Amino acid sequence: MAFELEIDAPLPHAVIVIGEATLVSGTAAGLLGAEPVMVDSVTVEIAGGPPVAAELTLGNTRIFKANVLVPGPPGPKTVTVTAHYDSGRPPQAKSVTAMATTGALSGCWSSDDGMLFFLNQSGNTLWGVGLDQGPGLQGQGLSVTTVFTAALHPVIAQSKVVGIPTTIHTPPGTLGIPGAWTDVPRGTRSLSGTLSLEPGIDSSGVAVLNVISQTGGFTATKLTRTAYAPAPQTGIQALFQLINKNTSDDETLASEGGLLNLPNLTAYKDPVVAFGSLAGTNGAPMVVNRVPIQGVTYADFISTQNGGNFDGDVTADLTLDAGWLDPNFWTQGWQPGVNPQDFQAKVNASSGNLHLELIMFGRDASYSEPENYNNPALLPGWQEMNGDSVLINGRPLNGALQMGPDPGHPPPPLAVTAIGGHPIGANDSVRVTGALVLDCGHTSDVGTFFDRCQASNAGYANQEIHPVYAIDIIIATSQENLTGVWGDNFGMTYYVSQLGDNIWWFGMGPFRNGNFAQVFAGVTTDGTIEGSWQDVPLAAGVSGEPLRLSVDSGKMLLTPISSASLGNRRWRKLYDTPVPSVPR
Repeated sequence: MAFELEIDAPLPHAVIVIGEATLVSGTAAGLLGAEPVMVDSVTVEIAGGPPVAAELTLGNTRIFKANVLVPGPPGPKTVTVTAHYDSGRPPQAKSVTAMATTGALSGCWSSDDGMLFFLNQSGNTLWGVGLDQGPGLQGQGLSVTTVFTAALHPVIAQSKVVGIPTTIHTPPGTLGIPGAWTDVPRGTRSLSGTLSLEPGIDSSGVAVLNVISQTGGFTATKLTRTAYAPAPQTGIQALFQLINKNTSDDETLASEGGLLNLPNLTAYKDPVVAFGSLAGTNGAPMVVNRVPIQGVTYADFISTQNGGNFDGDVTADLTLDAGWLDPNFWTQGWQPGVNPQDFQAKVNASSGNLHLELIMFGRDASYSEPENYNNPALLPGWQEMNGDSVLINGRPLNGALQMGPDPGHPPPPLAVTAIGGHPIGANDSVRVTGALVLDCGHTSDVGTFFDRCQASNAGYANQEIHPVYAIDIIIATSQENLTGVWGDNFGMTYYVSQLGDNIWWFGMGPFRNGNFAQVFAGVTTDGTIEGSWQDVPLAAGVSGEPLRLSVDSGKMLLTPISSASLGNRRWRKLYDTPVPSVPR
């Protein structure tokens, strides 16, 4: 028999759990004959870690087994087995790649209905969120966003699965991994029900979760483990250099082009989330630098070139509510080389004012490049479509502006009286997400020619959120049911569904902040909510803990009663959404 080395476990692409010992096993054979060579020892290592000596059976063909600790972080890990021989023969090595996760089922799974599910196995509970993969920069989950929890080793009691919210019953004796699911209002679907998952391996050796039963309209029948990595994110100032304005052929959001190439927008922080109220601008709270006869296609936009009054921007002014700023707003997340105190001084000098601008398109094609007019958007615009559009109360704006004459002067600009179907007025409470900048392109003062941004001049008001990625018009009403979209004082958004006494949410960061993704499940009783939250691997976090919240009498504000890490958060309701249906 010739020299042989085979790895039986783990299989290629198998899941191995960080912080736990995983079994590595197989066979190693020497060479029989007149001058036999025997296997002397076998060592195993994972991801270049220290070699572990395997246990060996007797004989020429030796079965080896070793339990090896799996190192972090999550991702592919190379498992290397090395057979060492007597008689001075060089060692022989063989490797297999396995997937290290924080739980055996943790990671990303693609479903056969076109969604991606991000699962985190924590103890006996499997937490997950599923999002449809809609088109565009902000398209993920805009049609369907589903959260669920399931018990890996369920304890059946009184026809319910212990540890799963109790509104939805799971029959005794349910096979597989039983759980409950509900849609949350990032998407437009509003269903809920139960499901049972059965782990398996498909014909190509890839892990799957088969949906062996469901109620309520859960559309996937199989989830298949897949690799997921968010697209690399280009810096905001670099994007400004690429995105074309329509005022001249070579002007971008970053600079005017031409011989002098003077600056336009200088990024200070991205993204930011700010609460406040709309102020009137020349008699209108919001205006658009456009007239309808100019058309709405990118070709129409980029060929205008009639100056700033026709640049297509939708503009407004925000009076900042400083009490709802991120507590770390002025100290963390700023662009390299800028001074946050300069920006803060401008805000203070203007009584908390921030100018807002929604760009019409966010593409990298100049007027002289018609072959690039259909390039994908790099940042959201109000006339872009679907996930590339600015979001208004969570829905793509898709150019839906209702306009009327600005009472301050003849058009342009035109007053915007409704946006995305929502009437807009002075003093309306809003939450705005976008890039915090100094707009250095608004001055013709000769004295500022060599210092266009006037960064240290507190009296020069050029502080803006520009471009705006999303606006939430705060129109929530006091409802007994808490279903709706909520925001916290750290800029995160929570899509909440209440089914009976059970509260579910999916929390996520704003556009261009992929650092937060969280599922919560709990029960509300007598003005409190008690449950647990768990990070899911749409973002990098792996934490989770119990959380107890107080609900104010108007059902519009949540504050923590007990929490190890969320004690300084507050949640306020932004707007109402339909309550998911419950199967009968």
